[in-house]
Amino acid sequence: MLLQNRTLTALLQAVQFRSSSQVETFIKCIRENEPSQNIFATIQQCLRQFDDTATDSAPPSHEDDDQSGTQLHDRPSNRICPTCHQPSLMGAAASTPPGSVQDSPGLPVAGKQDPQEEAPQNDTSCQLVAQQAQPGISVEGPNPRGSSHKHGTPLYGIQTLVRQEKTPLSDIITGFMDSAKTLISCGASLSGVLGSDTIDVEQFFCDRTQEDGLTVSGWACELWRSFHDWDVYVRLAQILAYTTVMRWMLDPTALSYAAIPDILKPRPIQYMVPHHIALDFLPLPPLREALIKNLRDWMTALPAAALSVNWARGMDEAVIWGESNRRRLLSRDFMEHVTNYQNWSIGESILGAFPEVEGMIRLDRI
Repeated sequence: MLLQNRTLTALLQAVQFRSSSQVETFIKCIRENEPSQNIFATIQQCLRQFDDTATDSAPPSHEDDDQSGTQLHDRPSNRICPTCHQPSLMGAAASTPPGSVQDSPGLPVAGKQDPQEEAPQNDTSCQLVAQQAQPGISVEGPNPRGSSHKHGTPLYGIQTLVRQEKTPLSDIITGFMDSAKTLISCGASLSGVLGSDTIDVEQFFCDRTQEDGLTVSGWACELWRSFHDWDVYVRLAQILAYTTVMRWMLDPTALSYAAIPDILKPRPIQYMVPHHIALDFLPLPPLREALIKNLRDWMTALPAAALSVNWARGMDEAVIWGESNRRRLLSRDFMEHVTNYQNWSIGESILGAFPEVEGMIRLDRI
């Protein structure tokens, strides 16, 4: 029953940004994690009712216009929410693999709400789903045209569903989060802890000095310089991943979420299934999903299978010197390269540990 309520409440929030691709992904997750026919039938019923109530008010959907000939990379970068008719933050990106969160915006999982989060939902589509999840909730009818509508929580303000566990890597990640939050609560500058928009990698090459404060990029550098069995350019790409995602985790704003590269933005399953926190930083969406469904030792398997970003221009073009403070930074060209999913590859031996990613990841046949 708890899982049913969680699933249906997730649908309650997801339906506000509904597109055919999002619903397909959502139902796929439900079938894989809870195959109950009763849940599936309820969801289908709710979606049909939503279609009936939204026909007159929802604008045309760019996602469902199959006859327009529009390709993924030609679609508008902003989407329109069928509930409030405002652009959503999610945009399509050619650099993400098929079925990524860009096609299916993350579906938040509802747990127990805080009192201040229990704002009433006035739109009919949300109420129809809420009735199925918790019978007895009243349906108040659609908002009058021209009235304001506020979503309960913006997508950027919803964190992924992380399992509380004690492993070395989890302890490193959560330990830094706790230290950073403590510093900020004691008066340290948020911008000082988060760092600038650049990715400072000075501490990847040099030890921390007394002048170096606790920063997100510094922490990421010190963490990844210890993984000597990984390719050096993959480690630099991981510093980018850990820096941008951690900045959002510490300061979940629209700006910090937008700064996360598309290949790292959470996928629907990350909001629905409890998982190891380190998976949120893995810049390979198909592997993220595979590991969330069936956790295996990826920290050994990936370097052993020669994970690569295929950067051929050398360290001098991957890392540049900052003009103001003479510290080493990731170059814009390198960041654009490693955030394009098509530039990542891995040896075909990875299929021994992750057979389900065949056809989703570029394989190097050695």
